[in-house]
Amino acid sequence: AAATALLPLPALIDVRLKPGANTSELRALIADRSEITLDSADAWLAPQDLAGLARLVAWVLAAVAVGAIMLVTVFATRSALVNQRQTVDLLRLIGAADGYIPKRFQRHGLRLALFGGIAGTVPGLIVIFPSWIPHNQHPYRGEVTHIQVVLNFRVEIPEHLQEKWFD
Repeated sequence: AAATALLPLPALIDVRLKPGANTSELRALIADRSEITLDSADAWLAPQDLAGLARLVAWVLAAVAVGAIMLVTVFATRSALVNQRQTVDLLRLIGAADGYIPKRFQRHGLRLALFGGIAGTVPGLIVIFPSWIPHNQHPYRGEVTHIQVVLNFRVEIPEHLQEKWFD
């Protein structure tokens, strides 16, 4: 008790103002009191605004990337069609309809795009999903150093198996 009497502990009063409230009147009221300080949390809350801006920029960049991918696919398909001019002419000579030829190139381009999209999306989801989907893990109480990996998936186990396998 004697040690705390020697240590001046500050009294902290947390005042929550309405958003956009003017603090000039409050500052004027305590201006002549040197032992009172007014600290605004605006500097600490500003990064939250930056996080929202960063999220918006990320969505815009994702939309631009999707648009670019679509344009690349369209132009690559058209370019392949132009590069295969002799093959297209030969197909026309043997009676292929005008609609048949571009459909073959479009289908090939679609298959490549789907395969590439799936091949890139699956690893991306493994990385991105755990950061924003709630997940949990049981605490490790052993003595050996270990690594826990938490995956987000749901398995519905029939009730009769739950009773058999779990406590």
